[in-house]
Amino acid sequence: WLIKNMATKVHHQMVALSLLIFCAPSCCSVTVEVKLNTSKLLNTVNEHFVSFTLSMSDLKDHFKEHNISNPIVSQLAHVFSPGVVRVGGTFADSVVFNPNASRYQLLKVEQTTNTLTSFDWKVFNDFAESSGLQLLFDLNNQLRYEGQWDPTNAELLFEETISKGYNPVWWQLGNEPNLYPEHNVTVVTPEQLAGDYARLRAVLQKYPRAGNVVIGPELTRPYDKRVATFMEDFLGNLTKYGQGILNAVSWHHYYFSGKTATVAEFMDPTVLDQLIQQISTYQSSVTRHVPGTPLWLTETASAYDGGAPKISDTYVAGFLWADELGIAAAMKVELVCKQALLAGAYRLLSLDLKPVPVYWLSLLHKQLVGEKVLAVENGLVPGRTTRIYSHCTGTPKIKLTPVYQPGAVVLMVDNLRNESVIVSTPQLQGVRHLYLLTPSNGNISSTDIYLNEVKLEFDGKFPHLEPKVFTTDVTFPQNTYGFVVYPEAKLKICM
Repeated sequence: WLIKNMATKVHHQMVALSLLIFCAPSCCSVTVEVKLNTSKLLNTVNEHFVSFTLSMSDLKDHFKEHNISNPIVSQLAHVFSPGVVRVGGTFADSVVFNPNASRYQLLKVEQTTNTLTSFDWKVFNDFAESSGLQLLFDLNNQLRYEGQWDPTNAELLFEETISKGYNPVWWQLGNEPNLYPEHNVTVVTPEQLAGDYARLRAVLQKYPRAGNVVIGPELTRPYDKRVATFMEDFLGNLTKYGQGILNAVSWHHYYFSGKTATVAEFMDPTVLDQLIQQISTYQSSVTRHVPGTPLWLTETASAYDGGAPKISDTYVAGFLWADELGIAAAMKVELVCKQALLAGAYRLLSLDLKPVPVYWLSLLHKQLVGEKVLAVENGLVPGRTTRIYSHCTGTPKIKLTPVYQPGAVVLMVDNLRNESVIVSTPQLQGVRHLYLLTPSNGNISSTDIYLNEVKLEFDGKFPHLEPKVFTTDVTFPQNTYGFVVYPEAKLKICM
């Protein structure tokens, strides 16, 4: 919380962590002193915290292009268990379940279809089960009658879920309803939407084995007052129907348009800081109307419009993603779904099913970062060019790193500077395990990523993710990110 600056001039005035700057003629490094609140946890996130999405638009060709029945896809997804796979997107509000439709007939006529067949529903459920993930499915809110959502088609899907013995599904209703006026579909007011969700909750009571978790309302980020007002009005009207309609309040977040995005935006602190105010806006509405209800980010990536081509799938995208995970956990967002596993420029897996850099970053987060969140003093001050977040370590279901005992601490470090950062942690004693992620030849636009100078690749099996062990403070080179684990910290609140 102490900020020390021993340089004559500081070009970054808003650094949030303690700094000592040492400059030599040939290089410059910054020492960042991290101070944690070791007496009280900041937050506890959901065990599903790092999750991902699938696009409902895969129904257009019934998984011909994005075949999630491929065992390799399931294997690459399984390491995120326990996690959520959310199926949604704009296309969700045009999908109709038809248990009598034949996938093969639909493909034979080569027509784009919005039909969800029994085969398609089986594919989604089989993928979730084989990957050890919880299916979160977005129902069509454009099926309406006399100003209300018509649950008739959804009930067919609930019946199918029960009759086929699928695991209980978590449900949503509509995708980004605040944007309906722009999509040339039936406009749904916040008051109507609240009634729709109350109706969904009531209908599910007749089908308990289909799943009784309801997540909504799936709004966009509050980029202007109208969106914030929509959430406020929705939650206010929801309370008229009693408590417990929603298990979590959900929304979507993108930083900028993929059509105009630049590499620099992915490392711009002012861009990254947007999320802080947007979470705060929605948290305020939740606190006013449905206090105690978790806030979830059920769809998020760097750029909307499908991501930024040749940027969103490169190393530089990791700066933004690591920061989003850090801010979300620190601000009590309990679950974050990365858009998307297979679709768009922001995809986690390439067209040939090779993990992109952000996949490996997400995997390391799942391996190292636990549910207990620690407060980094001044850790959310705007303008930070060294961005550090802290958790107690976790116990992953599938272990690819060394196993850490209770009491261990992990830092996630985002070094946006054009100089090296030495991470000083006087409170945390013992050895340091460094998981430094770097691009090929220092090129932040590379699609290759290295862990401690070893290229990360999937060849049918996962590599063991080995740290470098240090007995002194670790250094993050310029424009890099990664994790530091303190196995011998013995922090009581992490035990």
